[in-house]
Amino acid sequence: MKSSKTKIRRGVDTKGRIFQAAAELFNRKGYDGVSIREICEEVGVGKPTLYYYFKDKDSLLLALIDEAYRLGFAFFSEHVKPHRRWIDKFHGLLKAAAIYSQQYPELVRFFLLMPQMSLPSSIEKKAVNLKRAEVKYFTNLLEEGRRENYIAKTMNVELLLVLILGSIQLMLTKSDSSDIHYPWHAHDFEDLFTFLDNNLLHAT
Repeated sequence: MKSSKTKIRRGVDTKGRIFQAAAELFNRKGYDGVSIREICEEVGVGKPTLYYYFKDKDSLLLALIDEAYRLGFAFFSEHVKPHRRWIDKFHGLLKAAAIYSQQYPELVRFFLLMPQMSLPSSIEKKAVNLKRAEVKYFTNLLEEGRRENYIAKTMNVELLLVLILGSIQLMLTKSDSSDIHYPWHAHDFEDLFTFLDNNLLHAT
């Protein structure tokens, strides 16, 4: 069996490799179940190298959360242009999620699984606030679609949001061995967009 180290993207710097390894370990074992020693072994560096970048495990977690959001915001900013038609923005949003998940799968899984992890209270508060900001962004986007008649006035935006985010989360966190079946494969956001466009995103 190949080491999980081979999953870390080639060519990234040491700090990036630490982020990737920490995210993968947190996803598998939870935050409390991972030690600094394990992260160092996964990356192939000594503790002094990790402590050069991060004061302790909590500091690493905070930086990892910031990095996950920073990368996500960069992808969304590139593909969701404010001057475009709403349907193009929505399509761009799903495209950005697809590219992000393909290039940084462990960071995306960490971001999605983080609410299920046991985190230090101060960090959990930050994670909750960031999650609320994300939900607000998606809600505002869907409400804009309703105002511009891409979404029916009678559509429950909150319910639509749950459907969309739930579908994305299932696509990105489902393991290969899962018995759950659904009509989209991992990262197949074009099919998800087509389904939503044909069935839900037409005002009546």
